[in-house]
Amino acid sequence: MTTQSIDVLGLQPNQNYIIKVFATYTDANGTTHVSDYSPPLQISTPSVSGSGANLQTTNYGTDIQLAGGSIFAGTFPSNIGQIDLTTTNPGGTGIIINQTGIGAWSSGTQEFFLNAKTGAATFSGTITSPSIQSSNYSASLSSTEPKYSVAGMLIDLTNGSISAPQFRITSTGSAYFSGDVSGSVYSGINLGTYIGNVAASSASGKNTVHYSTSTPGTTSNTVGDIWYQYGTSGINNGKVIAQWTGAGGTSWTSVIISGLVIANIDAGAITTGTLAASILISGPTFQTSNFNTSGYGIKISGNSSTNSIDFSYNTQNVAHITSYYESSSQYGIAINAGTTADYTLTGSNPAIYLDTLGINLYGNPSAFSTAPFIYIGSSSGVSISAGTGKIKLESQLDPSYTQYNSVTAKNIVAQSGSNTYSASGNNGLIVLVY
Repeated sequence: MTTQSIDVLGLQPNQNYIIKVFATYTDANGTTHVSDYSPPLQISTPSVSGSGANLQTTNYGTDIQLAGGSIFAGTFPSNIGQIDLTTTNPGGTGIIINQTGIGAWSSGTQEFFLNAKTGAATFSGTITSPSIQSSNYSASLSSTEPKYSVAGMLIDLTNGSISAPQFRITSTGSAYFSGDVSGSVYSGINLGTYIGNVAASSASGKNTVHYSTSTPGTTSNTVGDIWYQYGTSGINNGKVIAQWTGAGGTSWTSVIISGLVIANIDAGAITTGTLAASILISGPTFQTSNFNTSGYGIKISGNSSTNSIDFSYNTQNVAHITSYYESSSQYGIAINAGTTADYTLTGSNPAIYLDTLGINLYGNPSAFSTAPFIYIGSSSGVSISAGTGKIKLESQLDPSYTQYNSVTAKNIVAQSGSNTYSASGNNGLIVLVY
């Protein structure tokens, strides 16, 4: 007896079915004959394969709809049914799918969950993806950095770059920001302090250029630091008037600017000020490098009270030329020896006063009435004093010298102690015998 077998497809596990069998044949004339159906054959499909292996069911386009139940794999309570996974932990291990979401648990601990109500996703493990991109992302139109995106954000997890409309981080670590960067703490340190520390570390060992209205004094410095002092008033306001170079520690060395510093000056650009060959005087004081130190030195200085030229030898001042102003009718210069300038008739060193009233030569200005002096008036003759004795040759008395106002014509006056002798006329002669 010959037997044949056929595959029956589309059966579902754990179901009852009826199988009916019929036979056909074709005679010599080509006519096909069909027999009646055999008695129905009852069969039941197993819930699993006979060997315990996986039983595959193929669905040919038929939808499967859960009417409020759940599909799960793993070890969960058999009565999961219509559990709301957004509010209830199913307790167990495996994966569950129902109308509230899709989730996975391990011994009651949620590993991931996709919320069907809100679209939120929760993952306790690692997400692997080449990139994360917003739904409205539009790439940059620029061909060079910074390549800010037109809209949205892209995080490239492969090369580490981030693109957004307001900031950009490249795959090489360069960062660009089109807005403000703010913050208060970085790595546990105040942000301002941190930036200051970074700047200080970067500048460590490098030279500093200082601009100040004062001298450096004992300011700490690195060898090669530069200190510029600038004026704050008058023609020197805002102009550099002195310079020092750091010698290390707290020491500074005064710098004299050489003419070699200035390669060329266009004379047409000079509109004011003073030029001297190989010397530039800028500021209220100029002095030679050896002033008050060694040899013969000179200092020229000026202020709101007077101007002076001081002369030194080694470490000592020896002579002075000073301008002075007594009144609108009396002003000039004073020349004196000694350590300090004297333009007020208070010093004890010999001095010469040259002003609009005449020339005075004093042996001791502070002892005017008793010390020797010579006066040459601009219009009143000559007075010579040897101390207690005086001789005055006059053509017209100067009213500012009242001790001689008793004589009003052309005279020769001699005084010895309290005695006064005089002769009038153009040719007077007096011989004093002591």
